[in-house]
Amino acid sequence: MNELEKTTFKVKIHATLQQVWDKSYKELKLERKPKDVFQTASAQPKSLMEHLQLTLEQARDRKVIENFHFGIASETGGA
Repeated sequence: MNELEKTTFKVKIHATLQQVWDKSYKELKLERKPKDVFQTASAQPKSLMEHLQLTLEQARDRKVIENFHFGIASETGGA
C-alpha cells in the first residue's frame, strides 16, 4: 500500500495553480517527475494541467476546483 505524504501551506488567492503546484514540491521535499500530474484531491480527481495559468480565485469561480485541496499523481511502475 502506498503511503501518502501531506502538507498544508498558505498561499494568496491570486496565486496561480502553477505556483501552488511548484510550492507543493518544495513543501513536500519531492522531486518533480516528467509525467507528474497536478490534480484535485477528491473522490474523483480531476487533472488541472490545462488550467495551471488560472489563479485560485479564477479556478474556484469557474468551478474548475471545488476547494483548495490538491494532489500530485506520479506514474508508479507496474506489471
